Formats: sequence, C-alpha cells, structure tokens
Amino acid sequence: MELLIDNARGKEVAELLYNLFPAVGIHGRNDMPEDIMPKGVIRGSLEHIMFITLTVSIDYQRDAPALWRASRKTFEDPNTRYLFNPEELHKTSFRKIVNDMQKYKLSKKLHKDADIWKTVSITFYKKWKGDPREFLKDCNWDALTILKRLKQDVHLENSRKRPDYPYLRGNKIGPLWLRMLRDNVGITELKNLDKVPIPVDVHIARATLTTGVVRGQFKGKLNEIFRYIRQAWFESVKGLNAKNRPMIALDVDEPLWHLSKYGCSKRDKITDTCPVLQKCEARKFCVNGMIRIEKGRVEVNTMKVLCVVPCGNKKIWDKKPNIGLQKARNVYTGSFATKCKKYAEQFYPSSWVILSAKYGFLFPDDLVPGPYNVSFNDKNTNPITVNELRYQAEEKGLYGYEKIVVVGGKNYTKIIKDVFQNKEIYDPLSDCKGIGYMMGKLNDAIKRGLPL
Repeated sequence: MELLIDNARGKEVAELLYNLFPAVGIHGRNDMPEDIMPKGVIRGSLEHIMFITLTVSIDYQRDAPALWRASRKTFEDPNTRYLFNPEELHKTSFRKIVNDMQKYKLSKKLHKDADIWKTVSITFYKKWKGDPREFLKDCNWDALTILKRLKQDVHLENSRKRPDYPYLRGNKIGPLWLRMLRDNVGITELKNLDKVPIPVDVHIARATLTTGVVRGQFKGKLNEIFRYIRQAWFESVKGLNAKNRPMIALDVDEPLWHLSKYGCSKRDKITDTCPVLQKCEARKFCVNGMIRIEKGRVEVNTMKVLCVVPCGNKKIWDKKPNIGLQKARNVYTGSFATKCKKYAEQFYPSSWVILSAKYGFLFPDDLVPGPYNVSFNDKNTNPITVNELRYQAEEKGLYGYEKIVVVGGKNYTKIIKDVFQNKEIYDPLSDCKGIGYMMGKLNDAIKRGLPL
C-alpha cells in the first residue's frame, strides 16, 4: 500500500464543497434521501426519530434513494406503520415483520434486515421506553460515548449475548446516525461531534480518491483504505469555519456523497475519464489515473501529475501592444499553443503550467509583462537556462509531482527531462512528424474526451 493524505488539498476541497452545497448544490443538487419526511410527521418528533433511526440501521449495501423512498411508503401505509412503533412491533410475530417489510421493498435481505430492525426497535422499547432520546441522555449526549455504547451494549437472547444495536453500531452507520440526528431531527444537545469520523461508504471513498485528497497506489479490499479517508477529513477540516462554528468532518459527508453519486461514479471504468468533468464544481481537483471500485474491492493508481505546455511566438501584445500585464493563460495566442492550453485545461484542470522561454514555468494565472520575443531555438535571445528552471521548479513546488506530461515538441521534452531528471516523463506527441500531426492528435483527444 502506497497511499498519501494531502491535507492541504483536502482543506481546499472541504471549503469549496461545504460552501457550494447549500447555495447551488453539487451537480445541481443539495437534497439527501433522508431529508424527505413521511407525510404528517413533525420534524424532531418521536415518530421522526424512529423513522430516521430504524431506516438508517439497514442502510448498508443499499441504494439510498430507494431505501428511504421505501421507508416513507411503509410509514405512510396505516397497515405497516406499526413497524416504526417499538411497542406495537414488540407484539408482532417475526414472520409478519418479514412480510410487511417486503410490501414496499423496505428490506433487501428478508430475514437479516427484519432481524436488525426488530432488534434495534425492541432494544429501545425494553431499555429506553421506546425513545432513543433516553439512550442519548443516558450517554450524557456525548457522541463518543454514544458510539462506544452502540458497540458495547448487549442483551441476552436464548442464553446468548447479542448486540443491542446490530449495524447501527457499525463504523459507517453509527456516525451517519449522529449526523442525521443533528441535521435532520434537529437534536442540538449532542456534544463532541468534532471527534466523530466521517461515515465512509463507497461514495465518500470514491469522492476522496477522485479529488486526490487520498492518492497513490493500492489494490485490495475497499475497507482497508477507510482509515486513510477518515483521517484525511478529520485533519483537513481543522481551521475551517462552518457558519458560526468550527467545521467538522461530518459537515462534508453530504457534499462528498453528492459529488460521487451524481459525478465521480460516472467515471469510465476503462479510460478513467469523467463525462461530467467540465460541469463539475470540483473539476479543478479531479485527478488522473486509475480508480476502480467494484464489489468491495478497489484498485487505485493516482500519482500526482503535472502537465507542461509550450508558449509560442504569437502573443497578445502583437495585436494589443499597450495592454500591459496579462495572465499567462491569455498571453500565447498561436494555434498550437492555444490547442495545447485547451488540452491541459480539459484533462489537467488543476495541475498545468506553461513553459516560457523567457519567464520559465508559469502558472495559468501568473501575471506576465510584455511584449517580448525570446525563443529556446535562438540562443541569441537569451532564453532561460536549465539551472534556472530547476530552481523555479523547486520554488514553485513542481518537484512534488510524481509524473510530468509534456504536451509539445521534442525540444520541450528534452528540457523537461533535464529539469525533472528523477521523474516519470510522458510525451504523447513524441511520435508525431510535425505540428500538423500534433494538432490532429490533440483535436481528436479533445473531441473524444480521452487523454492521450
């Protein structure tokens, strides 16, 4: 396993997603499946708490929208509403519970889901007067105590100890329940939520990997990287604000879920490209490389990649000599330089630079003075040296990239190889005979949406 956590990147991602989510949504949405309450239910009521608590207890390996939709239908049906009332459910046979949970497909695994549902419900009935708030109060409303008790509390059944809260006690569902009690039910007494890890599922994992907050190389069981993801968001949100309080890991659960559900999950399994990248709010953080998640296993190979594109003879000052300082992305107006820039913006939106013969490595928004005329092909124009470029690469943090993609001619590739001597260099245009072939190759890649 060769994974690293980029907390600086995580901080940027967390702040971006948290601020966008309530305002415009992620991929145009900011609704969660659990946000819609059954008809007639009052927010914060005991009915609402039981609806949230029992439904989330079977939220494993499920399509969340389908699960919560089925739960609402089950609640709204007078003949099956008893399932959410611990006292009434206590009097009901297990066979009837199994059958009634099937009416609207509330349960996916017939007997297992019914057993989880019944056990959690009867625990609250027998030990806590049918009210989960009594349990929370007994835990002094402390989040860490609640999570500990969810795991440790047991009861005797047929002379054997059984967990009081099967699956609700899990590393994902426990924290998820606490977030829903805070955000959906409106329980404000909960303490130490800042110490609760983010509830990691396949969507949180995928969004964390595709944004490069956790990246590197790994192949194995998905749950083996969950600790990296929990640590990443626990650390990344430190120092950020969420309205009038410090941000906590639970605050980025919903926006990350949306990012994956309606965006990252569409990533092509063969090419590892995302068809909605250009419309994605977090596109500047999208990493290149392999991210495959399927049937509880994951394969990741996402090295940090920098794309380097050339400058060019034609510049904005040729037509506007008095325009003054300009952002580097707007300076080079030649057809080849423009095409290379478009390619970089599409496939490496957050990690590309321009190699200028005069100014060296330029980030897209660096301000460039002009006019000027310097070329690597004409030593009389005094182009920047390799040693100067090495110093720049160190100063600008470019040596932090594991792989360098050069979109340009052979001369540029040679310079980059001299600067980044210990890095993997990829030059996809090296087999082209001339600039016309290069333009054609770039046009094809941009049109198909597949990197070279």
